[in-house]
Amino acid sequence: MKNRMVKAAAIIFSFLMLFSVLSLGEQQPSVTMQVNKNVLYPGGQVWANISVTGDGKVYLYYDPDILEVVNISTNGGAGHIEGKISVLVAQSGYIDVLFKAIKIGNTTLHMHANVSSQTFDENESISIIPYPNHIMFEPSMIEANINTSFNVDVTINATQEWDSTNFNIIYDPNILDFKNYSIIAALSNSSTVTVNKTSGIINCNLASDGKEIGKLHLITFTFYGKKEGASKLMISNASLFNETTPLDFDVINGSADIIAVKVYFVPDYREIYMATGKPNHFKESLLINAFTSINSILLSISFNPSLVNVIGIENGTAFNDVGYVIDNSAGEIQITAINFTGDGTIINITFSTLDGGITDIGISGEAYDETFTSISIYSGNGTAEILIDDIPPTTTLQHGMPYYNDGTNEYITSNTPLYINASDDDGNASGVKEIHYIIDGIEYVTTNSSTLIHLNGNDGLHTIEYYSIDNVGNEESHHIVTYYLDNTHQQQHCSMVCLTTMTEQMNT
Repeated sequence: MKNRMVKAAAIIFSFLMLFSVLSLGEQQPSVTMQVNKNVLYPGGQVWANISVTGDGKVYLYYDPDILEVVNISTNGGAGHIEGKISVLVAQSGYIDVLFKAIKIGNTTLHMHANVSSQTFDENESISIIPYPNHIMFEPSMIEANINTSFNVDVTINATQEWDSTNFNIIYDPNILDFKNYSIIAALSNSSTVTVNKTSGIINCNLASDGKEIGKLHLITFTFYGKKEGASKLMISNASLFNETTPLDFDVINGSADIIAVKVYFVPDYREIYMATGKPNHFKESLLINAFTSINSILLSISFNPSLVNVIGIENGTAFNDVGYVIDNSAGEIQITAINFTGDGTIINITFSTLDGGITDIGISGEAYDETFTSISIYSGNGTAEILIDDIPPTTTLQHGMPYYNDGTNEYITSNTPLYINASDDDGNASGVKEIHYIIDGIEYVTTNSSTLIHLNGNDGLHTIEYYSIDNVGNEESHHIVTYYLDNTHQQQHCSMVCLTTMTEQMNT
């Protein structure tokens, strides 16, 4: 009896195992994707969760201009290149990807999978929308001279009603000295501001007696620039409420550059045209403004030596003594200037172009006072964009009336206007420099892009050759036309139809 029970149990166990295997074998492959949100703000994060049943490969495509991958978690083997995540899944698995929104816009997460000989595709739309409310500095970027005061406002720009806000202002107390603040009259008397000048933190608790919406200047701060350098102006630990309901918002931080010595290029940006193999020259002036006492300055000027070279330097009047070393192979100029005389030009640099492209003309270095104590400089770099123009201008010649063409000759009189027009607007066009026209071997040049001429002289055939040159020396192919000048209307030169037509045109 006992043996029968053991055999029965073994049969039942075998049956259950077989049923389990058959059930597992019948499990259908599947791939699904879900996101935890479809709308978010810049800087917000969204999870994409993919569940896989079966063996195969899963691809997740995203727009790297709008979304940034923060983390990938999976029990498979993952690979990632910008815009594409691929995961090899053995049996069942999961893929969890955390994205960060980096730009406002609409995008789609596209999942494509080949699992257990089946294909799966799913899409999830993601929208990154602007924050409805902003707490910000105005202006956000400040340049102030050392030993002077400046004001900066904190402003709310809201599309939703609000009635209270709290935030901290953080600044660098080594560079800025807090002087005072002024709250706008529209805010409640219960608003409070607490200043800790040692730590550089200002705590603001601001309330309104009513509901506010739109743009509102909340508070004005006055700072004093006591030391050269850059101080961040940050809004931290901020909140915005409509009664007890918190509102979504972002903050726009600011910065303050306190300038003791400013060294900068004029112009700070320029376009220079050149034809291939034909260098062009341009000049950059290096200027200085000192807002504290200085004696000397050491500077390094950098440029791209594959695009430009220095071919000349002229000293300015800001220093009595200026020395420099040019290294065109490294793209550097080392400048030593002593005995400061006043604001103005340090040097004028003449560059020669080598190739097309954009080069920054950078400035680095320090100024020194009479005791040789270093003073940081605020540098205003230059930029030169070199444009290649290898296309010559195009020139046309058009006639007015009276005019007649008998199929052999083109007849005009000295009253017939001839219009020569040049244009140069293809590609990186440098513009028309000159129009050249040659009448019966005598050359004329105009610097205008159009000119009006008349033929004079004896009746008969006259030849006009014309062409234009652009500002980098591209010369177009020459054009030649021949007119028959007929001021006396001699019949041997012009048919009766010609005479009648031209006479009617002259009398019109």
